[in-house]
Amino acid sequence: MRHTAQPGGVIAAPVLMVALPVGGEESMRLALSGSSGSKTVRTAVAALVLGLCAWIPPSAADLRFQEAPIILATGNRGGTYFVAGQRLCQMINRARQMLSVRCQGEVTAGSAVNMELLGARKVDFAIVQGDAVAPGAMPWARFIMGLHVEHLAVMVRADDRAGTLADLVTRRVDIGVPGSGSRRSAESLYAALGLTLVDPVGLHALVRAEGLCSRAVDAVLFLQGTPAAPLLEAAERCDVRVLPVSRAVAARVMAALPAWSEASVPGGLYRGIVDDVPVLGMQALVVAHEEVSVQAVRALWSVVKADLDFLREAHPSLRALKLEAMQAIPTGIPPHAGVR
Repeated sequence: MRHTAQPGGVIAAPVLMVALPVGGEESMRLALSGSSGSKTVRTAVAALVLGLCAWIPPSAADLRFQEAPIILATGNRGGTYFVAGQRLCQMINRARQMLSVRCQGEVTAGSAVNMELLGARKVDFAIVQGDAVAPGAMPWARFIMGLHVEHLAVMVRADDRAGTLADLVTRRVDIGVPGSGSRRSAESLYAALGLTLVDPVGLHALVRAEGLCSRAVDAVLFLQGTPAAPLLEAAERCDVRVLPVSRAVAARVMAALPAWSEASVPGGLYRGIVDDVPVLGMQALVVAHEEVSVQAVRALWSVVKADLDFLREAHPSLRALKLEAMQAIPTGIPPHAGVR
């Protein structure tokens, strides 16, 4: 809400800038789909009247919310984080006339960089891996919503004799570029098992499959939603397999790192991988700084609730999203005040 100046310096009645129509997500859904009708008009007018009767001077955070786009840190181009973040921003921008806010997706190196940007207040929201928020070390971090489950798929060539994660400690293993969440997760995972990778490599996302198939590296550790484009590419380039994670190893990791859970890479998804492969997984999260406007958080949630199917259609990894799971607050990360 803001005042408009009139000739002579007189301040006119406040104009409602950000107010979801009474009726909640249904009105938002109609607006997003382009539908219109007398009911929508009536609810919009009602919201305007209520706003005029109960106007509260905007806070500094609210003014920033109105004047500048909210910035969402995503990931590298082509990755699931990038696609999901761009779709979330698209959803907000489609409803900008109702929300009076724009959204901009920021390309980044991944989770670790995203948390640095968020802590420095250079972005408002960030998509990160479930273990990217260090409890106690990042007291300003706030949970917004959960996204898809990411699978740990350690891929080797089919003729490689490695059978477990421990077999790779002296091999050339690509664990992702420095600054990526995958690299940090790989390091913490091996540490939880009492192991240290002797020769870790950091290939760019676009050449990881080529590196594996050309034998530049012996294994590639992927931590992505399923199906993952780099794994699909690797499976098409050469004969590969995914190393299984035993239940005993999974239990050790989960005891030390609660963000991890048991998961499986479905059989038949990648060429040459016929049966389900037991692995580890974790949920990707949308987080924010505690100082981000409540309005911004509610704007994001409103478009997701109004058109979840549109978000699901953005990437195969997002197809299984359910609101109940997205609203489940992970252990150790307090929710933002705008999360309802």
